Amino acid sequence: MDDINHWHGSGTILNDCTITELPNQKCVATFRLKVNEVATTRVGEKIKLKNVVLKIVAWKSLAEHARLHGKKGKRVVCHGRIHLSEWTGRTGEPSCAWEIHLTKKIQLIDDWIDSLPSPAPLTPKLYPD
Repeated sequence: MDDINHWHGSGTILNDCTITELPNQKCVATFRLKVNEVATTRVGEKIKLKNVVLKIVAWKSLAEHARLHGKKGKRVVCHGRIHLSEWTGRTGEPSCAWEIHLTKKIQLIDDWIDSLPSPAPLTPKLYPD
């Protein structure tokens, strides 16, 4: 079986998406995504463990989509690949960081929930005594 590098998760965007235009007519967008790490106890109670902050990177048309919809405070679902970014710092020290490179458009959770049809009102059934 081949290895699979696929990540998907949901969270809250911490900063407005920033776009960098590159010399080769391409652009790259980045934003930070806060993901809550949650555990479930044996009795079914959910406990918030910690927040994880991820750097999300989008290229080309996905970058344009992220620019339009990647606004601070929006709740989104992201799909992508885990990528290790490596560079040499100002002091000559090698550095690295994990990033998520988008492979699909971000999905806005709040807009998706708002687009669902309202449930039909419940009408009580009357039973004779």
